[in-house]
Amino acid sequence: MSEKTTNIPGIREMLNRYCSQEWLRFLEFYTRYDDFQKNQSIFKEGEPIECIHIIENGKVKIIGNYKKSEERIVRLASDGQIIGHRGIGGDYRYSVSAICLTDVRISLIPVKIFLDLLKANNELCFHFMLFFAEELKRSEQNIKDLESMTVLQRTAKALLTNIESFGYDAFEHRLLDFTCSRSELAQMASTTYESLVRALRELNEKNIIQIAGKNIYIQDENALRNILKDEPTEISNL
Repeated sequence: MSEKTTNIPGIREMLNRYCSQEWLRFLEFYTRYDDFQKNQSIFKEGEPIECIHIIENGKVKIIGNYKKSEERIVRLASDGQIIGHRGIGGDYRYSVSAICLTDVRISLIPVKIFLDLLKANNELCFHFMLFFAEELKRSEQNIKDLESMTVLQRTAKALLTNIESFGYDAFEHRLLDFTCSRSELAQMASTTYESLVRALRELNEKNIIQIAGKNIYIQDENALRNILKDEPTEISNL
């Protein structure tokens, strides 16, 4: 199993920690499971939300449309994490789309059952609220970063997001457990494919990363993080 550095708990962890055994059994009774293949859509922006999705195993990218014909990866998710929850409330429609990066197994909980669960388990509701607030804070910070950072900084941030979401390979410590494609990294960095490739090449030349085909090894994670601390000398819209 890979080691991830994120400190946001997965919903499965929260359920096991803050729900009574009676409610967990109740939840399991109403939960169904579904399997999705790599590149398959789990749900699409604008569709009505009927279920809460929890990733049992696999890796998923969450995509939002910010401009006409422009998609941006706003989040990566993996085992034990919830997706589609921002559709709760209002008109109960998904505000983003979810696409499988690998084969994925999902557990689906009817929205009404999930809301009943939150109402009946105060501690779970409290920690879910904290999770929601932290996620929104990170999303807002990411928007600010994309507006102020250089292409190199945004590329470093995309790689760090890849690390924090999926961790490192269990046997090769510096190899990313799952390497997002160059196009996906470009979407995360809000830049062009060509600019992303140039930034990766620069990081490779500085021995901060090592590129091996489609795979990426992180040679110096601290150096990658230090890039984000540097004051931008230019604002790039590439």
